[in-house]
Amino acid sequence: QMFSEPDAGSDLANAGLRANRDGGDWILTGSKVWTSRGAYARWGMCLARTDASVVKHRGLTMFAIDMMSPAVEVRPLEQINGDRHFTEVFVSGARVPDSNRIGDLGDGWSLTVEMLAHERATIGGRAFGGGDDGDQGLPSWLEEWRAAGCLSGPVARQRAMRALILHRVN
Repeated sequence: QMFSEPDAGSDLANAGLRANRDGGDWILTGSKVWTSRGAYARWGMCLARTDASVVKHRGLTMFAIDMMSPAVEVRPLEQINGDRHFTEVFVSGARVPDSNRIGDLGDGWSLTVEMLAHERATIGGRAFGGGDDGDQGLPSWLEEWRAAGCLSGPVARQRAMRALILHRVN
């Protein structure tokens, strides 16, 4: 999700990355920051300004952008703990076909709000690890590890329990 920008602060609707129509394509230029997993992603969902003449929430459109494009530069941001989960992304004239537009022209803001609502509901709803109900049993991925014999030794079991704890905390 390529939303945040260096000069926009916390105002997502203040997007400055531009998308200008060129025949059947769009030319995207600008930058994004705090893009999660940007260094590993093959595709990014990029919020871009397609109409600067309207109120800022209305002039936005969402695009799928090829992160491997030569016009896209991804730089990891190293955090104090050494994690490189976030990136900054520089888009310098990336050509994106109109078929990679997500939703209608100018509908980027409503798509962004909907996407963030789903993300928050998923995290808040514990869709990643389930609740703390003791009757729930093991997550399917841990059952698969056990069935495959990956928990046979004490070190493997210890690593699996660490993964389970991190999974549940998430």
